[in-house]
Amino acid sequence: MVFLLGVTIVIATWQSIIVTIILPRRTRNWISQSGWVSTYEFLTWLARRARDPLRRDAILALLGPVNIVGLLFTWMALFAVGFAFMMWAAGGGRFAESFDLAGSSIFTLGFATGKSAFSHFLMDAAAASGMIVVGLQIGYLPTIYAAYSTRESHVTLLTMRAADGGILNGISILRNHPLPLSYDLVRNLFSSWETSAAEIIESHTNYPWLIAFRSPRASESWVTSMLGVLDTIALLDALAPTLVPPEAEHCRFACASTLEVLAGLLVPQPREATAVVAPLTRDEFLTAVESLRPYLPFEREPAAAWPLFCTSRAEYEAAALKLAAYIMIPVPPEGWLRPVATANAETVAMPAVTTS
Repeated sequence: MVFLLGVTIVIATWQSIIVTIILPRRTRNWISQSGWVSTYEFLTWLARRARDPLRRDAILALLGPVNIVGLLFTWMALFAVGFAFMMWAAGGGRFAESFDLAGSSIFTLGFATGKSAFSHFLMDAAAASGMIVVGLQIGYLPTIYAAYSTRESHVTLLTMRAADGGILNGISILRNHPLPLSYDLVRNLFSSWETSAAEIIESHTNYPWLIAFRSPRASESWVTSMLGVLDTIALLDALAPTLVPPEAEHCRFACASTLEVLAGLLVPQPREATAVVAPLTRDEFLTAVESLRPYLPFEREPAAAWPLFCTSRAEYEAAALKLAAYIMIPVPPEGWLRPVATANAETVAMPAVTTS
C-alpha cells in the first residue's frame, strides 16, 4: 500500500507538470490550482490591508512570480515524498532515511545511497525527475515573460499615445486621435489591438496566472487598456458612425471575446462583484462627450448617443469589471472602469444620423 501511495503521488505530480507546462491548452489540475488559490488568497488578503495604493500594487505584483516559484517547490516536494514512500516500502528501515535518500537523488546531492538494485533504480528515477522539472521550468519562464512583454508593449504604446494625465479611456483616446485627421492612426490602433487580443487570449488561456501579472507601472493595466479601446469603438458608433473604420468591428469582437473567455477562467472567483465605487451616470457621460466636440464631428448629439453607448457597453462591461476586480486594479475617479448606469438609458429607436 505504501509503495502504491508513492507511485500515485509521483504520477499525479507528473500529470500536473505536463498539463501546466507542456500541454498547449487550458486544463484544470488540482495540484496547480490549489497552489494558485493559496497564493492568490494570501497575497490579496495582505493587499486589502495595505492602505497605500503603491504598497498594495507592490504586494499584488508578486502574485504571478510567487505562484511560479511555489509550483516548482511543490512539485519537487511531492516528488521527494512520493519517491520516499516507494524507497521506504522497497527497502524497509526508517522513513526519515528513505526521505533523505529521495531528497539526495532529486536534488542530485549524492550524500545518500541505496542498498539494493531496486533502490538504485528509484534513485535514478528521482534524479531524472528533478532534473527534468528544473529544465522544463528554465525553458518555461522565457515563454511566460515573452507573452507578458508582448502584452505590455501594446499597453505602453497605447498609454504613451492616448493617456491624459495618467488616465486612459475612450474619451482620452479620441482626444488624442482627432478625426478625420487621424483616421489612418485609428485604423492602425484597432488593427493592432485585434492582434494583441489574439495573442492575449492564446497565451493567457494556456497560462492563466498571466492574467494577474501586473504592468510595470501601477497606473497601467491591460484590462483598462482593452476596455478603453472597446469604449472608443462604442463612442464612435454612437457619435459618428460614418467615421468608424472597417477594422473596428474585428477589433471589438476580438477584444470582447478575450475579456469574456478570460473572465470565465478565473479561480477563485473575485470577492467583489465589481471593481468600482459608483456607476458612470448619464450626466457624466454627456459632460465627457462634450469635451470631444473639437476633436470629432458629431453626427448624433450626446443625449441621443447615450442609450447606444449603453447598449454597446453591455456586451463587454461585465467581463472587464470581473477581471478588474480579480486583479484588484485601482480605479481613478476620472476613469471609466465603472459600469454604466443603464437604468438611466431609455429604450429608444435608433437616433438619426445628421451630416455636417
